[in-house]
Amino acid sequence: SFSQFNDQVEIAAPGVLVESTLPNNQYAAWSGTSMATPHVAGVAALVWSHFPDCTNKQIREALIKSTQDLGVQGCDNDYGFGLVDAQAAYQYLKANGCEFSVGETVGGCNQCPECSSAPTSSPVAFPGCPDNERYFKVSIT
Repeated sequence: SFSQFNDQVEIAAPGVLVESTLPNNQYAAWSGTSMATPHVAGVAALVWSHFPDCTNKQIREALIKSTQDLGVQGCDNDYGFGLVDAQAAYQYLKANGCEFSVGETVGGCNQCPECSSAPTSSPVAFPGCPDNERYFKVSIT
């Protein structure tokens, strides 16, 4: 089963039966968040390589604003804002540049300014960590 169906989903990517490399020149089709996450990270890196003057928050916002909506119309717990789309994100930044402001990073469907529900909490400093490092709590059942 998939681990990420909740109000923190922002962007969806292919994650079912994704061909992956294995040792000894082998391949296998795997499914899960670990298959989808590299797609989004790769698209972010690709788009950022074309717009290096953008901030990470602007790249994130461009990815969100350029998704292909899936599932229930608008942002939802299954697909977030929708399927990541590298070409659409590139076109968005080509048309708008990096000169737009972005709000606070709150995550999930609350990342979008039109959302009215209370934002989920941001990572907090873990007591005793040097240099005020940040952490995320992960629960696996």
